[in-house]
Amino acid sequence: MRRWIDIPPVWLAVFLALAWLQADRLPLGGAGWPVWDLLGGLCVGGGGLLMALAVLELRRARTTVIPHRDAEALVTTGIFRRTRNPIYLGDALILAGMVCYWAAWPSLLLVPLFVWLITDRFILDEESRLEARFGRAFETYATRTPRWLSWRRRAGMNEGKGGRG
Repeated sequence: MRRWIDIPPVWLAVFLALAWLQADRLPLGGAGWPVWDLLGGLCVGGGGLLMALAVLELRRARTTVIPHRDAEALVTTGIFRRTRNPIYLGDALILAGMVCYWAAWPSLLLVPLFVWLITDRFILDEESRLEARFGRAFETYATRTPRWLSWRRRAGMNEGKGGRG
């Protein structure tokens, strides 16, 4: 596949089209229910917010947002303190949100498939290049920051703030 076509937004569009087709051709009911509309809207909005925060942080560091280009800086601040891939996480949330909005329940299976595909086609290569360029700094970052999400509490998050640590 040509590199200019093999980018995450194209894959997201493909997965969204599949979910929409499933909802349109094999509707299972539930579309238009306020709770699913709300959940879908929260996911889409949250995904868009994650992406915007990530782009702002990358621009601030004067490094690329394009997957096939080499990074000029290792960004570990802002939203990148919580996830190494906030843009891809935002994509996955948008997909999940639209599946909810369309009530395309079988298409929920597309979300983990999308996560796997993005990890395999983009993230692993990006991480290899980051490790080659930034060495130990990237290794340390990768050790303490989840690739996608982590439900574990980070050590020291509440220390010194009156929390139960």
